[in-house]
Amino acid sequence: MRVNPTKTLNKILNNEHIRPVYQPIVSLQSGAIYGYEALSHITLPNCHLNIEKLFEMATETRKLWELEKLCRTQALKGARAKPVQRKIFLNLDPNTIYDPQFISGFTQKNLLDLELNSDDIIFEITEKRSVSSLSAFTEAISHYQSQGFKVAIDDFGTGYSGLARICSFSPDFLKIDMSIVRGVHQDSKKRSITLGIVKLCKEVGVQIVAEGIETEEELATLIELNVDYGQGYFLARPNENFQTLRAEAEVMIRQLCLRNHKLSSGFPAFEL
Repeated sequence: MRVNPTKTLNKILNNEHIRPVYQPIVSLQSGAIYGYEALSHITLPNCHLNIEKLFEMATETRKLWELEKLCRTQALKGARAKPVQRKIFLNLDPNTIYDPQFISGFTQKNLLDLELNSDDIIFEITEKRSVSSLSAFTEAISHYQSQGFKVAIDDFGTGYSGLARICSFSPDFLKIDMSIVRGVHQDSKKRSITLGIVKLCKEVGVQIVAEGIETEEELATLIELNVDYGQGYFLARPNENFQTLRAEAEVMIRQLCLRNHKLSSGFPAFEL
């Protein structure tokens, strides 16, 4: 029996079948957890859709803001249990600002009700989802920056804007897509691309997060290239709770940072 996708979407919206999980974003200079990205999982029984497909359906049926609002509300409710001074990265579809139902100030009101601060929230705005125009992307950035939120450009390397153009938006963070991170330790082109991103972002004061780190070799290379933060299964998997960094990864980060510091200071490095 073929399932009606519109009915599935309505069931999810009406019964709030969205559950947030949180994945640590870790300093590659110290091993400390800086914050957590809130990811939305569908909890409707026997639903085989992923969240990306669900957002596509919501866009097609003009229910984008409804779905965005549900995901954001659930993520913020869960964020009340976060460790003190840790940030929450919230994904945002830039097309929502053009949805007729869009409510400006919705997040600020929720933060007030939940006793959270705008300083706790960083909006991840991506080019990866279907953006109706570049103006939606740039207006979304301006909208949330004007309200005092920090902004991260997500999935860099998959969209249509070059690095110089991205930096002209003055984001606080740039998240390098996992397609660039994957195998960076053995691909000279990916290594050069990452190094170029690091150099320009350092010059303009944008902090870098490398997504999708899955091996110790990738982690070691990103630390060597002076990337600020990392995220991925090698560091920690997403979880309903605000979990800590894997012990193995934490030790490795600290050892590599110490070794790199010794090398830059002229001291001999120890073997890992």
